[in-house]
Amino acid sequence: MVISLEQIFESININYKRIRLIVNTIPKTGTQTLLGSITLPPSEHLIAFHSIIELGFLHKDFLFYSEKRIIEFILESTELDKVYILSSYREPISRTISHYHHNQKVGFSSKKLSLSTVSFDFLLNKQCCCHDVVFAVKYLRNIWENEFGIDFSPNNSYCKRKGYIIMEPKALPDVLKKKCVWLFTCLDDFNVFFQNKENPVAPFLKKQIEKQNVNHDDTYLKSKNKIKWDEICMYTFLNEEERMIRFFNIHYEGVFKFHGIIKTASENLVRDVLSPKYEEFVSNIHNKYKEYGC
Repeated sequence: MVISLEQIFESININYKRIRLIVNTIPKTGTQTLLGSITLPPSEHLIAFHSIIELGFLHKDFLFYSEKRIIEFILESTELDKVYILSSYREPISRTISHYHHNQKVGFSSKKLSLSTVSFDFLLNKQCCCHDVVFAVKYLRNIWENEFGIDFSPNNSYCKRKGYIIMEPKALPDVLKKKCVWLFTCLDDFNVFFQNKENPVAPFLKKQIEKQNVNHDDTYLKSKNKIKWDEICMYTFLNEEERMIRFFNIHYEGVFKFHGIIKTASENLVRDVLSPKYEEFVSNIHNKYKEYGC
């Protein structure tokens, strides 16, 4: 029997009526930096997750609900004047390298693997364990755009001088929109974001970033700028995220000017390999509850 969200939150000692901040980010975009820099009054709470799987680790029955339903429930139930949602982005090149080295550091990826060229064959290798970095952005972007109605088109102008933009979740009912302030920022702009006094969540942020979301070990620092990218892999990543890259004013000189052979090979790769694997990835998320014996 599935228990209610009220019961789930009560069982993990989080007062859902007093959740002030929801950190909903893509992996390797500064989540730990954000969490380490947020300070809330004792009577208010914070939750953070990349996908429903992370909430499933807090309580298995979260897995019976969608990310959207959980956020809607918090907004419907809140006793606070506003609930802030904080999301961050990072361009796919450095995000992928960071993800790989993080996996090696924590033991998810084989330490015997030596990365000299980034390709999909390498990233999808079981010993590499980088499936998340390939699919997580698309998964979350689909939720933000299709389920919440976030508009990342040029109609909205992200300002790097401010370090954030407030985005309207158009798919939410008006009564919930009034309770929600959804901010998007970029890892490259964290310094500006934290120091901007106009930032709506400024009262809850420490003014100095306490934890940088980078690997400081020698392996990462020595290799991060030496790694080469397979052209098809690079084109696919950048093309898939072109709208986000342009939205956040991240500039790559000439990155979208690959020749026709690379473009065609990338399109075939997406159609024949990545799309089926993405569908499998989403299906695994939706069916993850089976691992908990539900």
